[in-house]
Amino acid sequence: MDGIWHTRALVRTLAALREASAPSDRLALIRTAMRFAGGRFETSDEGFRLTSEEYSLLPRFGLAPSGESGLRFIDEEDPPTLLGLAAALSPDLAPRRLYAQAEPDTPLLRHSTHKTYNSSSQKAAVRALLTMPVGGTLLVSLPTGMGKSLLFQLAPLVTTQSGRRACVAVITPTIALALDHQRSLSELPGLRGSRALTSDCSPGEIDAILAAFRRGEVPVLLLSPEKALSKKVRSDLVAAASVTTEFSDLVGQLTHLFVDEAHIIEAWGRSFRPDFQRLPSLMRDLRLANEEFRAALLSATLPRSACDVLRSQWSEQGPWLEVHAGMPRYEQDTVVAAYADVRVRDTDLDFVIDRAPRPRDAGAPRP
Repeated sequence: MDGIWHTRALVRTLAALREASAPSDRLALIRTAMRFAGGRFETSDEGFRLTSEEYSLLPRFGLAPSGESGLRFIDEEDPPTLLGLAAALSPDLAPRRLYAQAEPDTPLLRHSTHKTYNSSSQKAAVRALLTMPVGGTLLVSLPTGMGKSLLFQLAPLVTTQSGRRACVAVITPTIALALDHQRSLSELPGLRGSRALTSDCSPGEIDAILAAFRRGEVPVLLLSPEKALSKKVRSDLVAAASVTTEFSDLVGQLTHLFVDEAHIIEAWGRSFRPDFQRLPSLMRDLRLANEEFRAALLSATLPRSACDVLRSQWSEQGPWLEVHAGMPRYEQDTVVAAYADVRVRDTDLDFVIDRAPRPRDAGAPRP
């Protein structure tokens, strides 16, 4: 893990705090900022002024004044039904590496800025991707922070296409994740033209992104399953996957389809966002256009039931490969509680919501 991850997380949290207006949101973000700042927060140093309402709400968020303009965490005991919560929420800024790194190889050194693999499992996944049979599908399970995104970063860079530019499509479940990937890709040589095609895009922006994609200027196209299965986008994806093209402006050659957070296909089922389960039909169209077309399903959370669903839906279309890290997940703390009284449960839930760090887009770290 990068030794200054918490510094970058603090910058993002303060930016979110400047945009927040509701007292509860501001205090929750201040609490998150304090986690990244070593447990203290000076409102005067950061240019913030607390209102009288916010001062009155400090105890609710486990905070107390300290000095003229500082804030500190309250030393409070866990609720009897939530033992272990304080330890799970305590700030821990120490840099650490949970898994042994693996030696680099030529593809990594030539096509990325990394000097080592995060683990032998990540290296195995990359090798499987680069050597998988034509028309194959690869299922990859790596812990959070292990670098699954390296697979779709490398794919368009290492795939050679005669007279065309290799590109890949990545299915993501949320706009926030698509935009986060876009930000990361925009900093990488050879991938800076990558774009997220989301529901927030205007019709003009969608047309411009798809036109750039057709011209081979978008090495990684990020989109939701609903976008990918829409008539126009689906048509462009299939045309880009085709070995031959009737269109003079179609320079981009779509070579891979990636599904990020692939466990969602099984977890969300048929009743919520069923287009995730319709993705195999898109895969069939892409393979009809190009029998060598490849797919990769990525996840950090693949129970046996999810593997069975993915294998049954995707393995019929060609060779099937799996890479499972088989590693425990250390990036989270778990506190479990059971309740006989719904009122006690709701009180504890409010307590946790007010103290838990906000999600990544509000400043939480990304290892």
